Amino acid sequence: MADTIERRTLSLKGAQRVLDTAIAEAARMGRHVSVAVLGGNGQLKAFAAMDGASILSTETARKKALTVIKVGKATKDFASELKAEMAEEPELFHGMLAMEGIATFGGGVPIRVGGQLVGAVAVSGASSAEDEAIAHKAAAAVEGTSTG
Repeated sequence: MADTIERRTLSLKGAQRVLDTAIAEAARMGRHVSVAVLGGNGQLKAFAAMDGASILSTETARKKALTVIKVGKATKDFASELKAEMAEEPELFHGMLAMEGIATFGGGVPIRVGGQLVGAVAVSGASSAEDEAIAHKAAAAVEGTSTG
């Protein structure tokens, strides 16, 4: 077994395409959102807050994207799993909520190329369902991307 591994990450060009797609979709929907795009290592690659986006959405988008990188799945899916485990392990649920940089509501999705997590995009400022829809459309802007 090798002592190192190679890991792909989203390029700046790819991150910009994801960001542009998210902003265009939000504008089409008449929403004012913040969008954070991270590389696979958690580095912020692209960010924008649309005119009219709330200050709270800025930090929330970043936290949603970071959550995706930390757990490897969409924030909506992660939240559902936590809620399902709450009855059995309430300490896990509350511990995760208290952890720095964790968001447990929809709007953050992984960006996968060839099945490998290469980044994350998160949207905040609309409803969780709208944030999620915008993020999925944005993630799909990278060629070969499948989200989930």
